Amino acid sequence: MFANTHHLHILTRLNELKSEQQSDQRKSDPKAQNIDEKSGHSVQKEDCSDIYLLLDSNVSPLPVLDATDLTDPNKGLWEFWQREPPEDYPTLRGRDPAQDVEPWPVAIDFGTSSTVVAYKEGGKKHLIRVGVKDYFDSTKPEHFENPTALAFIDLDKALPQWQETTYKPSIRWGDIRCSHEALSELKDNEGDPEVTSSILTNLKHWALKEDKISPARIKDRVNQREMVLPPLELRNPIKGLPLTVSSDDNFDPIELYAYYLGLTINWRKRGIFLRYCMTFPVTYPQRIKDKILASFRRGLQRSLPETLITQDIFNRFEVEEIASEPVAFAAAALQQHNIEPTEEGVTYAVFDFGGGTTDFDFGIYREPTDDEDDEGYDIVFEHFGASGDAYLGGENLLENLAYLVFKANQSLLREHRIAISMPVNADVFPGSEMLIDTTLAALTNTQIVMSRLRSFMEQGQENNQGIEKIKLLNRSDKEVNLELEVPYELLGEYLEERIQSGVDKFFTSMCEAFNEHNHQPQEVHILLAGNASRSVILEKVLQNILGVDSNLALTNADDSVRYILHHPLNMSSEQPDKVTAKTGVALGLLDLVPGNPVKIVNHAREKSAGEAPFKYYIGRIRRGHFHPQLKRNASYQTWQEIGVVLNGRFDLVYTTSPLAHDGTLESSSDELNFIPLELAQFVDKQRLFARAIAPDKIEICTAESADKLDQIVQDNFHTLELS
Repeated sequence: MFANTHHLHILTRLNELKSEQQSDQRKSDPKAQNIDEKSGHSVQKEDCSDIYLLLDSNVSPLPVLDATDLTDPNKGLWEFWQREPPEDYPTLRGRDPAQDVEPWPVAIDFGTSSTVVAYKEGGKKHLIRVGVKDYFDSTKPEHFENPTALAFIDLDKALPQWQETTYKPSIRWGDIRCSHEALSELKDNEGDPEVTSSILTNLKHWALKEDKISPARIKDRVNQREMVLPPLELRNPIKGLPLTVSSDDNFDPIELYAYYLGLTINWRKRGIFLRYCMTFPVTYPQRIKDKILASFRRGLQRSLPETLITQDIFNRFEVEEIASEPVAFAAAALQQHNIEPTEEGVTYAVFDFGGGTTDFDFGIYREPTDDEDDEGYDIVFEHFGASGDAYLGGENLLENLAYLVFKANQSLLREHRIAISMPVNADVFPGSEMLIDTTLAALTNTQIVMSRLRSFMEQGQENNQGIEKIKLLNRSDKEVNLELEVPYELLGEYLEERIQSGVDKFFTSMCEAFNEHNHQPQEVHILLAGNASRSVILEKVLQNILGVDSNLALTNADDSVRYILHHPLNMSSEQPDKVTAKTGVALGLLDLVPGNPVKIVNHAREKSAGEAPFKYYIGRIRRGHFHPQLKRNASYQTWQEIGVVLNGRFDLVYTTSPLAHDGTLESSSDELNFIPLELAQFVDKQRLFARAIAPDKIEICTAESADKLDQIVQDNFHTLELS
């Protein structure tokens, strides 16, 4: 038996949490106090059972336990398995958590704006809602799109618990909140800088940025304590060993978010799950995916009862990448549209318009060959290529709209000494030196204006007066009340042009992918994924290209290809857990987990030895246009000549834009990035060579010719990380 100190620790912490909650309640509602009739003093009337009933609800919005959960012979608490019941509660029962381990897989679609969690039980799929305010509320479709957000209320109370207790740390839900409640606070306090600066969103982009120069920051609400978030580290659990935590560990918000997901997934009334599968955008480098997977392994493991960790069954715990997001969506959407695989294959193209990026994926959905059938497969997804638009995401568009509003009101910003942040794909404007910054105040100001413009971007709603009364922070962190003019016509033009550009890239990438694999389909099914794909502007752009307007599907036939566009799968109040443009990734992923008779053939990953494909075009400017020499999906470790070095200098140009493929992208395009190289030991007529070594890394060198690459001048051999 374990020592009874475990019971004392749990009881002490639960009493602390209960006292903190009651203290908060009394501050807001004096009537909530219990008053002794004789003395007139406030008293606490608690018994031990009441404390244990709050075991889940103190640290999450999960329901209060039933009294029978503590004493019924068929129930009991995982925390007290093989431990003596407390002396003051001898009827409390422990329960072996291994009894509640479920064999079913859990799929997690970790998204920029929201995260979807689903699990399979037999032949049925179920979606899970995380962090809703009241689990007794009737289920709504939007409940299953769990916001990827954390709200930091009191770091002084929460951080010690997180850094000192490994498994199921007792962080009071009032000190940190996540998901629906976090986003609800942001919406309910729209324009309040104190609230906005305490809520962390875009966790997925934070992991991708690896930003050491201008790291993300958050500031808690109670203490105004600012915390700088260092770049995400790779900290994988060691198989077979329990985790350890320390105050020296860098704070990892993805690990914390995964922990909160795990608390809900592994709810004692649902069971414990040990098999987790995840999916990522097609362009994410393997090192980034490995870091995110490690964070989820730690966070999900920390949500489990400590009494399970030392048991043999815990060796089944795994968190693995299974497929790319577009393929997982295609697996669900093709079934939802009643499209059956054929022997020659149904050609599909996914336009995944999400919160952070827009991913493209192209392939065929076919019946297995005789050999594949003999191996046990029923269905095969075969990738021909993948691409995307790195900046065409709902949140990126919104940030650019806010930037345009700030530009239109720059005189007001100068007058009140207000700084803003700049989108990564935007340009500075004349006189903006003192208006653009990376401070928490600048980031908060941008977030506040973004929240005001969301309804315009998503539903086209305009403020009739064209004026937004708003509260922003100046450079001294003082609140300033302003009236900003909103140039709606300019914002609408920007959205239409930007979405048109993304659609052009989609069709260009499609042709490139099919040509590269000598696949000339007669018919292509276009599947729209991601919540942003419901955009009325996107529908308008696609209608203009395809030429037919229909409520069911748009079709267009040219001399060789017929396109069939399937509109986004929408939510249904009658079927809240159905496949939608957002939930389709997680639900489709459940059909792709090992053990299912579905085979995925990824030609691009086979070519790159398991790594994500190289995603850039590398080249130079010639006569005002970008000419790519090293192209997207290039084989790794293969040198390609870029151009002649003149006077020891070379302007290396790169982009992710599919429009660069044919050399028509102008040198002034916002999508081009320049690296001015100064090369040592210059030799006349020397040439610059480059080769891909990772999805976002290249090596460069100089040599007189390709035949003399073995005589590389080491001073001119460099590794460049592209972003």
